[in-house]
Amino acid sequence: MDTKREEITVIEMLETSERLIARLYKTFAERLEDQNALWNKMAEEENKHASMVRTLEQEIQEGSLRLNKKLRIQLSQRLMAQTSIFNLSAGGGKAGQFYPFLQSFYLKA
Repeated sequence: MDTKREEITVIEMLETSERLIARLYKTFAERLEDQNALWNKMAEEENKHASMVRTLEQEIQEGSLRLNKKLRIQLSQRLMAQTSIFNLSAGGGKAGQFYPFLQSFYLKA
């Protein structure tokens, strides 16, 4: 896989992660009525993050942005941490399949 495709894959994964976290926060808002405003606000922030990440993906596609070493490492670490949370909350499953790819991406930085 070429570097540009790897970068786009990581950005897509990050966007998905942000949207999943937003859905999780929305669930908290529904179930924790006394904290509804807090969790809805946090969900809104995660959706904003996902939109910002989408912009990064477009810039990579256009060739106007490349991820430097520091950013590759930060994105990989964030995704590995978020994937761990999803893997634990789901009792295993699909989340773990991303580790080999993320580790490879991280090591290329």
